[in-house]
Amino acid sequence: MKLFITSMVILVLIIGGGLWYIRTIAAITGDMLLCLDQAEAAAANEDYTAALQSISRMGEIWNAKKPLMSMFSDHSQLMDIDLSIAQIRQYATSAQSGDIYAEAAVLREYLSQIASADRLSWENVL
Repeated sequence: MKLFITSMVILVLIIGGGLWYIRTIAAITGDMLLCLDQAEAAAANEDYTAALQSISRMGEIWNAKKPLMSMFSDHSQLMDIDLSIAQIRQYATSAQSGDIYAEAAVLREYLSQIASADRLSWENVL
């Protein structure tokens, strides 16, 4: 009986931890995408100072949450996001709106890959 209860407690902890992690990933990527949308809108209006502020805020969010994500996500994906944020920051600094849009599309894909890779699905299980 003790073994069964212990097994059930462990199962509940695993499921609860997984659900918490999925919600955390969704919140992090959602916050970053919001900042990215604001940066793109500012770049469209040629307000590169506001774009740079949004990108800096996105970088702060990412740097604060990256240690948590590094426990569960592939490190090469995290490095790709680091590089992409650095490139977008540089494009905003040099006022290159076309490059901001291109790198923003790449960053969106990286963020969606992290969210989909960590989600429980038949593709990830099999």
